[in-house]
Amino acid sequence: AAANIAIQMGAKPVFAEVDSETWCMNSTSIEKCLSSKTRAIVPVHTYGNICEMGGIMELAQKNNIPVIEDAAEAFGSKYKGNWAGSIGDIGTFSFQATKTITTGEGGMVITNGKDLNNKMSLYISHGMLRKKYYWHELPGHNFRITNLQAALGCGQLEHLDEIAKERKRVHKTYKRVLENEDGITLQKFGTDVEPVLWAFAVKLDPKAFPQGRDAVIGQMKEKQIETRPGFYPPTLMKQLYNSGPLPVCEEIGLNVISLPTFPSLSDEQICFICESLLNLTNSY
Repeated sequence: AAANIAIQMGAKPVFAEVDSETWCMNSTSIEKCLSSKTRAIVPVHTYGNICEMGGIMELAQKNNIPVIEDAAEAFGSKYKGNWAGSIGDIGTFSFQATKTITTGEGGMVITNGKDLNNKMSLYISHGMLRKKYYWHELPGHNFRITNLQAALGCGQLEHLDEIAKERKRVHKTYKRVLENEDGITLQKFGTDVEPVLWAFAVKLDPKAFPQGRDAVIGQMKEKQIETRPGFYPPTLMKQLYNSGPLPVCEEIGLNVISLPTFPSLSDEQICFICESLLNLTNSY
C-alpha cells in the first residue's frame, strides 16, 4: 500500500532490505537507498513489530528527510515507551476490518506539526475550510470516514487496554507452543519494542515443510483454519515495481505464514492451530 500510493503521487518507491530476524527495515538498509532525490522515508512496522526508529530518525534528521511511519499493523505497540506512529513526522494507521481497532474501513493520520495538521485536514475534505464552504484552498479528496464508523472506533479505543492485553495473551500462548519447534522460526522483537500483534506469523523451513508454504495454507484450510501468506516482495511483482535484488525479503515473503490472531481466540484454539500446523511437517 505504501509503495502504491507513492506511484499514484508520481513518486518512485525505492525498497530497502529488511532484517532477517525482525522482518523490518532498519537505518543501515535505508541508508544504502538514499539519494539526492529521496523525499521521504517510510518505515513499515510489520505484523505489530516496530522498525529501529532511533537509528532511522537520526539518519532522517541528519539528511533532512521527513519520516512517515506506516503503523497500520502496529496500533498499540510501543518503541522505547513511545506509541508506534508517534515517532516520525507523520504516523498512519489502518482501521480496516482485520486491524487491532476497526471501523470496517478507513484509517487515521497523526502529526505533531500544526501546519502539517492543518494541511492534512484540508486534504481529507475536498480542500475546503469549514468556515468557507465550496471554496477550495487546495485540490483535496474525500477521505472522511462516517460518523458511525468513527463511533465504532472511539468505542473500541475506550477498551484498548483490554484488547491489547488479550492480543498479548494470544502472542504469549503461540510463542510458548511454537518457540522451540524445529522447522519454525518466530519473528524477533527487540528489547526496545513492546508489541501488540496485528498477526502472529512464523517462517516455515522448506526442509520441514517440503510441500511449501502455499500448500500448507491449503492443508490448514482443509482443517477449517484460515491462514494468510507473507507479504510478497516487490521483486516478484515486476509489472508494478522496478526493484533491485532483495534476497531477505524474498526468503521471508515466500516462507511466512500468518496464523489466526484476534483477542477472543482461546488458548485451546491456539493449541489446536499449532498442533494442526506441526502435524503437517514433512507430510507431503
